[in-house]
Amino acid sequence: MSGINIYKFVVTPAVIGLCLLGAQAASAREWVRQDVKDMVKGCRVTVYEEPDFKGARWSTTNGWEVIGWEFNDKIRSIKIQSGIWQFYRNDHFQTQIETLYPGHYGHLTPTADNLISSFRCVRST
Repeated sequence: MSGINIYKFVVTPAVIGLCLLGAQAASAREWVRQDVKDMVKGCRVTVYEEPDFKGARWSTTNGWEVIGWEFNDKIRSIKIQSGIWQFYRNDHFQTQIETLYPGHYGHLTPTADNLISSFRCVRST
């Protein structure tokens, strides 16, 4: 196991399993390193398809320049675990509509509800 960095904390149970099953796989090691870097960076958000954190959900530590058809203009509630996030009406971070801080947003404002097409973390917390 030479060449593998050992971290003092565990990101998720899935990461433990990945490390145990594929510790020798270069791609698995890189995935774990990137996930740890993102967690240390301090940006994590979960977006939901329905108000009050219902419906389909998606958690990420990365911003998305183009959300894609599954969540484009369908985000209705948001939980920000860490970081300061900006949300935009258009792809490629165009037309900013909200800046949100860590917290739970069960109902978005009319300017954001069902209108978000891209988002990104602008500062870790």
